[in-house]
Amino acid sequence: MEQNTLVKAAKELNVVLGLKPEIDIKQDLKGLKEVLREAADLLEPEDSISGQTQKVIDQIMDEQEGLEPETEPEPEPEPAKKEKKEKKKSTGTSQKKTGSPVKITRLQTAGKVIRDGKGKNISDLIKTADALFVENGGDSNLKESRSAVNKAVQALVAFGAIKVEGNVIK
Repeated sequence: MEQNTLVKAAKELNVVLGLKPEIDIKQDLKGLKEVLREAADLLEPEDSISGQTQKVIDQIMDEQEGLEPETEPEPEPEPAKKEKKEKKKSTGTSQKKTGSPVKITRLQTAGKVIRDGKGKNISDLIKTADALFVENGGDSNLKESRSAVNKAVQALVAFGAIKVEGNVIK
């Protein structure tokens, strides 16, 4: 997989996911693949990405799982990589170590705190959404909560349901 293909995918994920800070596109090939893998875990089913970016993500995920990519065959991954434990994908509805399912998704918590958060700072809403998710049996993850709140805010602004002035919901 070429560096410029990964850079294009990273730039698209920066926009689609609203990543702050953005993915550093000046990393080496290995580092870029790792951060793309992490960013891909933040994608929700309703996120729209190009076919090329989806192919890049699929190839990176296949490499992680020790499978050969479907297109553009590359050298076999080192055997040590195959022995690594598979990284658990996050769906936003994680389970606590007790195995009990979470009662609410991160996107639902984002919606609730935005609904009740008129006049509040977006950073505070992210922390509140994360706390609400934890109260309902989930694990704390501010990065995922930030992603959920940012997506919800963008959608609500697009529909004219809310306005954002600076970093405050109006």
